[in-house]
Amino acid sequence: RPDILQVPEPIAGKTSVMASVVCLIYWLFYRPKLIMPCFENRPFAEKSSKIKLLLINFLYKFFSSRVSVFMVLNKGAKNNLLKLGIPEEKIKKILWGSWGINLSEFRPKYRKEFSKSK
Repeated sequence: RPDILQVPEPIAGKTSVMASVVCLIYWLFYRPKLIMPCFENRPFAEKSSKIKLLLINFLYKFFSSRVSVFMVLNKGAKNNLLKLGIPEEKIKKILWGSWGINLSEFRPKYRKEFSKSK
């Protein structure tokens, strides 16, 4: 049995909603620590139908008291969680992935062997 279980973000799609429910059931039996990444930065109401929003709200409210940390990549994802009532102290911004390199933040040291042409 795992000590930690990563719950998929329920808003991501049909499969992730079902996977979240499976994680919920698993948690009821084995009680591992839960973590949840949150990538969606658009307001949930723009992305989902009213019925899906009800299910998503239920899942987030259920998980909010049980998840140790919600991991976000950006302010939009954090704002979505705050609107759902997730405590701010459980929300951690992390660099989970990258969609490019910001050259003002990342500049490797210049090395001559990389600049030689073959």
